[in-house]
Amino acid sequence: MTPSCPFCIYFSEKIKESIREVAPNIPIRVINMFEEYEEVKKREQVPYCAVNGKPITASFIDKENFQKEVRKALENSD
Repeated sequence: MTPSCPFCIYFSEKIKESIREVAPNIPIRVINMFEEYEEVKKREQVPYCAVNGKPITASFIDKENFQKEVRKALENSD
């Protein structure tokens, strides 16, 4: 995929939208591996989505489980 892939942009927006439904006030940062290679390298392996440094393994398409994982990651942030 290229940085201009319309699906990447769409998926990124849907992920942000789903996270905002669970936690509307948390900051969301999207790391573009093509533009911020050093950030990717620093993290070694970057999941499609992480909340508080915890990988979210459920697909945003499975909204219920995705949001459940987001909530769990937020609860364990203490």
